Amino acid sequence: MPSRNLEKTVLLVKPGVGSSEFLQIPENRPFITGEGLKILKRSERGRTPQMTPQSLEIAVQTDKIPKNTRGWIFGRNPESCDYLLDTDQSHGVSEKHFEIFHNPTSLVVMIKNLSQYDLAMRVNQAVDPVKSGDQRALCSESTTIEVGTLIFYLEIPNRGDLQSTYEQNLRTYLKSAENRIPDISFLAFQRRGIETPAVKGALANSPTAPPEKYSFQWKVGVGGSGTVFNAIDRSSGFEVAIKVFHDKTEAESIALEIDILKSVIHTHITRYIGITGGPSSHLVMEFVHGDSLDDLRGIISRHEAILMARQTSQAISYLHDQGITHRDIKPSNILVPSRGDKFFCKIADFGASSRQSDLTSFRGTPMYHAPEIDTGNYDKSVDIWSLGIIYTEYFYLWKTEDDDCLPDTATGTPSPSEVDDFDSPGRRLSSKKRWHDTIRGKVQKEDDPVASIIVHMLEDDPGKRWKAGACRHHFDTVALPGESDIYRKPKGTHKRSIAQADF
Repeated sequence: MPSRNLEKTVLLVKPGVGSSEFLQIPENRPFITGEGLKILKRSERGRTPQMTPQSLEIAVQTDKIPKNTRGWIFGRNPESCDYLLDTDQSHGVSEKHFEIFHNPTSLVVMIKNLSQYDLAMRVNQAVDPVKSGDQRALCSESTTIEVGTLIFYLEIPNRGDLQSTYEQNLRTYLKSAENRIPDISFLAFQRRGIETPAVKGALANSPTAPPEKYSFQWKVGVGGSGTVFNAIDRSSGFEVAIKVFHDKTEAESIALEIDILKSVIHTHITRYIGITGGPSSHLVMEFVHGDSLDDLRGIISRHEAILMARQTSQAISYLHDQGITHRDIKPSNILVPSRGDKFFCKIADFGASSRQSDLTSFRGTPMYHAPEIDTGNYDKSVDIWSLGIIYTEYFYLWKTEDDDCLPDTATGTPSPSEVDDFDSPGRRLSSKKRWHDTIRGKVQKEDDPVASIIVHMLEDDPGKRWKAGACRHHFDTVALPGESDIYRKPKGTHKRSIAQADF
């Protein structure tokens, strides 16, 4: 009897009380696995030599090609099912009772009810009746299902160090399925983090959803106004990002962020999905796979930097046309799901954004603040300044061998050799002016079209600063370098700490 092959095992199906006969069905025997016999320690068994009973289960594995067009079917009909739960109708098992398959964009394991009866699922003691034709995501927790009068346990194994190997095998399997089955190709599983027609359709703007609709998985990062988690939509298997607000008493600020996100629809801006209901409402957004621009500091090629500048200036131009000022443009708020010649980025975190034309409050990250923010009177042109600082860093400053010339973007302050102190207003203004003069001096020494654009973005006078539309137009005229420069290898080391994506 083979042991578990965690490099290929998608799911383990274990019998509950009174359901062990499905392990005796001849068609299932090739797929039975076990952990083997284990000798109990003296502390566990007392004085009498004993061994634990062998744990047996059915293993759904990627090397088992399903008969169905999409996934593995469980039921009692050997002609149409990949695994048999029973051989007759005595326990209420349908010919095709449920199907196990993958959401190709998130790789989450799904279960779909194929029976005319409800499929009772129990997760964390909560019973979820799945109607005929409905589906649910099987996340990290074990799930108990009732199939007629039979009970089974569905378990996603903990693969530990083998997780990456398993995902490689899974992608190979899904790729072979895509080649064999035309109707699965449109899901484009290999483009994780990129919106496809299937993702857009399933994650359309939604009204208030119950909190139990989502299964929280892991913490993505902590921002100024909240903590963001990766979560799974239980009904579709798609990954989402959920923002849990720090201070729920700031109702006006929370409502403004949600209102702004709901109103913007742009390729290069993270998309609003909905909010959860209940006493503590959370913001639900699309989840973007990949790194933030901050994580990629020092390894962005000029080819990618030009595409980044085109896309971010286009997004800011769109926001400004809508009367929205972001106010916290920085590398950790620019998410990058795709690199190389298909470089793609999205602007995130609207916790500091505003619809007001005349702004006064001190918001955002100091190192990317325009000079006029410290005067307490500014407008949307502060976003252009922030972009100018970012472009300078990614087009030029990564070339230097002296890291002390670069700001510490994890804390939002310059390096110690460049500033006195950012805490007191007087010293803050002095330090910023020196840093801004250093930035401008470096850009003015460069003789290329990008530098001339950035100089206009870093005008001290907001009235003379270029608008986002002008920046976008001029970056569209900058030629891309040769394809050989698509990826740039890291050069040297960086003393900055790298921050997680900040929403």
